[in-house]
Amino acid sequence: MRSRSARPSWNKAAVSSPIHKIVPPTLIAISILFGACFNDAHAAELDESAILQAVEKVVSDYRVLVTCQSLEPFGYEVAQEAWARQVESGAETLKSLKPSATLIARFAAAVQPSRLLDKSMPLADAMTYCHQKQNQELVKNFMAFDFPDLSEAIKKAANIKQPGK
Repeated sequence: MRSRSARPSWNKAAVSSPIHKIVPPTLIAISILFGACFNDAHAAELDESAILQAVEKVVSDYRVLVTCQSLEPFGYEVAQEAWARQVESGAETLKSLKPSATLIARFAAAVQPSRLLDKSMPLADAMTYCHQKQNQELVKNFMAFDFPDLSEAIKKAANIKQPGK
């Protein structure tokens, strides 16, 4: 058991997490992956605004999860790893839609891990934020491995029918 003095400070876990070394190369790979994949004729059919709104909703949910889990290093790492998987899956889904270069760039900017945690937020504000009823529900669902699904949100926004749904 850790002593209180050995517990990381509010921002220390966020800065020292090894996931920050993994995610940026993933985003670079996504950019390269998309580089040769866009088809502007098909992209014109996509409702880019709806897709980006869906992405922003999932980012918002993960912001709650990462903020509230950042008080504990293991929980923070799990939340960051879950986000990295969501970004990879969402990128694959987006790639299959043959999006425009603009949508690719906006997606890449929207899913940056740095958008998930406000490192300047005071601890008291973070605690208030995490104790809001709707945020407690999100964290409770997250702890039950009921993650917001970026890929499914993109599919729904693009009106792609899900098998068996």
